[in-house]
Amino acid sequence: MIGKRMKSTIITILAATVISSSSYADTRKDLGTFNNWDALLEVNAKGQKTCYIISMPNKTSTSQPVSSRGDSYMMISIKPTYGIIAEIMVALGFASNESAEATVSVDGDRTTRMFMKGEEAWTYDARDDVAMVAKMKAGSNLLFTSTSKRGTVLKDTYSLSGFTAAFNAISSACK
Repeated sequence: MIGKRMKSTIITILAATVISSSSYADTRKDLGTFNNWDALLEVNAKGQKTCYIISMPNKTSTSQPVSSRGDSYMMISIKPTYGIIAEIMVALGFASNESAEATVSVDGDRTTRMFMKGEEAWTYDARDDVAMVAKMKAGSNLLFTSTSKRGTVLKDTYSLSGFTAAFNAISSACK
């Protein structure tokens, strides 16, 4: 579950993203907390909906000591206006080694590669997003592995408890 401070930070980030785009977020609604996942809905002035589920890692390990790290979280969004039914983004909380790839695996199963840009990681293809969401619905833990600009390997473990219910909530809200 995301703490109130972290949820406030994430909502601020989302609001800044929406405000900087061509449309403005008129309403924002908390759709609920589903174990380790929070669900949110935004509707802009044009009536366009965007829905998100967000979780923070419940365990992190590093290849060497890390002095500081910003907020890290995984977010899956649905943007029906743009035909996006599942878009995965991971906020790293550090500057990435953009020449390296991040990986994500559910319950130790086959990994999916992601590219890193700045302090974020994204899948290469919308089909990867949809396939990963299906794996997440069936899984219990997700391991996200990335490399910082300084060469530190970070492994974040996310609990998938509540993922399916949270994703179903945003799927219903963003029809």
